Amino acid sequence: HVDQRVPQGGTRVLAGVITPGLCLQNASSADADATFLNTTRVVPRRDAPIALAWANDSGPFPAPFGGIWTGVLCVPVAGLYSFALESDDGSALYLDGRPVIDHWRSGGPARKDVAVILSRGFYPIALHYENTLNSGILRLFWSPPDVAEEIVPPEYLFSRP
Repeated sequence: HVDQRVPQGGTRVLAGVITPGLCLQNASSADADATFLNTTRVVPRRDAPIALAWANDSGPFPAPFGGIWTGVLCVPVAGLYSFALESDDGSALYLDGRPVIDHWRSGGPARKDVAVILSRGFYPIALHYENTLNSGILRLFWSPPDVAEEIVPPEYLFSRP
């Protein structure tokens, strides 16, 4: 649901977890749910902005690994918003529990874009990511009405309290 109130107790980051192995990709899930095939080691993260990059030897785990970030997105004005996910390998974006970008794939860095009409307020957001081989990246861009594309700034991302 769109909420007009600032999330109480939230911080300006998205809360996430990264775990080794692959995840079961279900980009059509209404509740933005993903299941990891191996959850023996889970590393919590707090990231904002979402502009992440891992070299072959600098990731949290050797590939394959996956992650989920959740929180709240602040939409400052109503209108048409463009979102883009750039990832190496697969990724998905959910707003208000609905899949907005389904970018599950294997291969080098690539982008997928979408335009959506949003009301002013706060939206639950979730990002899913999977790095299947070697280095990886995950970047979340947006372009609010009459604003040039940019990485979503931290002041518009909140963790859930």
